Amino acid sequence: MPDLNSDPDPPVWINYFYFGSLFAMMILLSISGNLVREDLGGSQIFFLLYSIGEATLEVVLFIFCGWLIRRYLSKVWFHLYIGLTFICLFLHLIDFMMDRLINFTIWETFEFVFDETFDNFLHLLIATGLPIWVWLCIFGSLATIPFMGIFIYWVTDWLANKKPLGVRLSLFLQAFFCIPVALFLWDFSASRFLHREVHHSYIKSLPWKVTFLHPRSPTLHLSHSLARPKTQEQIDALIDQFPYTLEHKPNIYLFVAEALRDDAIVPEIAPFLSQFKNRNLHGKLSLSNANATQISWFSIFHSNFPFYWNIVKHQRGPSGSPALQLLKKLGYEIRVYTSADLDYYGMNELLFGKNGRLASEIKYFPHTAPKEAWQSDEQTINAFASDLANNEHYRQGQCFVFFWDSTHYEYSWPKEKTLFRPVSGAMNYFRAYHSRENIDSIRNAYKNALHNLDDLFGHFLSIVPDRDNALIGITGDHGEEFFEHGHLFHGSHLSDVQTQIPILLQLPRPCATPELLTQMDIFPSFIDALTADGATAQLLEGQSVYSNNRWPFAIISRFNASRTPCEFCIHSGKHKLIARFGNHRNIFRSKFLKILSLRTCRDRVFDDCKKDLNSWIRREFGDALEKIFPAKENQFLDN
Repeated sequence: MPDLNSDPDPPVWINYFYFGSLFAMMILLSISGNLVREDLGGSQIFFLLYSIGEATLEVVLFIFCGWLIRRYLSKVWFHLYIGLTFICLFLHLIDFMMDRLINFTIWETFEFVFDETFDNFLHLLIATGLPIWVWLCIFGSLATIPFMGIFIYWVTDWLANKKPLGVRLSLFLQAFFCIPVALFLWDFSASRFLHREVHHSYIKSLPWKVTFLHPRSPTLHLSHSLARPKTQEQIDALIDQFPYTLEHKPNIYLFVAEALRDDAIVPEIAPFLSQFKNRNLHGKLSLSNANATQISWFSIFHSNFPFYWNIVKHQRGPSGSPALQLLKKLGYEIRVYTSADLDYYGMNELLFGKNGRLASEIKYFPHTAPKEAWQSDEQTINAFASDLANNEHYRQGQCFVFFWDSTHYEYSWPKEKTLFRPVSGAMNYFRAYHSRENIDSIRNAYKNALHNLDDLFGHFLSIVPDRDNALIGITGDHGEEFFEHGHLFHGSHLSDVQTQIPILLQLPRPCATPELLTQMDIFPSFIDALTADGATAQLLEGQSVYSNNRWPFAIISRFNASRTPCEFCIHSGKHKLIARFGNHRNIFRSKFLKILSLRTCRDRVFDDCKKDLNSWIRREFGDALEKIFPAKENQFLDN
């Protein structure tokens, strides 16, 4: 190599194998994240080129800084720096996976992990389906990442020196000027026609998650803040005033299954559930109140708006579900059979009170490898059948609650009962690129798990006593996505496939089919069916299916880990307003909402509602806003 000190424009000798691999991997992740996103208007080329520009600038910066360190500092510092560049590549990979699964950037992921308690974090790891010892190996291997990078650099540097490549220093300086200018001009040219929803969706596919310019989001300013939930003292007073006693107490059975999509309840996949649906009550549109388990469970059992989940958890203390408290007063015993872990986010106490005091019995059937979730689900029905046979008083005055987990990823079923083929392996979920065949194989795994769960429900129907007079409900905690809108599983966004669930109710009294049914309505409907009166209206926010003047809206919150949900949807049955509280740390102090999206119920994007967004929001969602934010006036300002 020539003497660098004598050259006014010295070349920077490049390990093009190493840095070329970094560049290729970053481009692969960005392009893959871009291509699987839902099509919101054909702006993929803009973000693809922006991704290439940001990746190029990052790699050029890596090379230039490495040259400086190598020239002016010792080899130790240079090796540490190479380890850091490999860590950066690893962070891009984690960012890609988290974006695909829950629509979080790497920085949002770090934020929610650091907000978690150790117990919650442990339960999140268990929920992935991987054994804890595997996670320990993964975390242990993280310490080796910098050394892996150093070793790869050393091997590739030896190869690169066989045919060295040098780039003049002046070209790097030109790149530092030209690439940002080119990105700015590209951004400026597109900013006039780039829709804000397209920008909001695609920006997370960029390596740096930022552009020079971005469309402005409209803001809904509120004259009053969010209404506060009832205190435990108010709930106790309302329960004490409840005037009814029951002479006849038919059994209540509620099944809450993981990730149950409404459009999957068809005869080919779930014949027993399909038959049950056709014979009993279900909404024309049935919606979960969240796209995450702990929030939807709260809305089911507390019959309350989902953004109150974390607030009620910390403010009301260990009293448990108001609906179950009321059933206890009416003389019911609560019995729980679960394969899902009720310690997840402290749901045991939030639903059933301190030490499960509302429940006469909680039977938990865990599933840790090699035991599978379908085996635990099967144990719940077997235990129920055994208890039913051995206890005569179980035939009336009981509220049985079942939590089933086998339709959660990784989808679980007895492999000898595989009906839908081909099925994916575990690693197929995390491929950088998903072909149609690969997506279908993941969906087939879900179908097989649901088909087996349907068999369990059929077995339940064959043994349940006094079946025709029993109150039976089955629902999902949320839906499940298979890249219909650019994501996998659930928790990522409030799409139709992540929020449209079956809510199937067998009730003793007939009623009209509701246009819109939510999880909050389940227990008010059960109790109203028993008392023949809408007496729960003051106690529970959900509405009985027997109510004559049902509130025609649904509130759906998005997963936000252990933090209070700050992004939510108001669903009118036809249209969706997706918004975020202005103060996401304290939603009661929010004076405005940031409007993220306006969509149809099938997730088609509106064209800003014919220019008059203020009037359209008032006309479509005014009654909903007045109930959530009890105010004399909600004023829209486009900032």
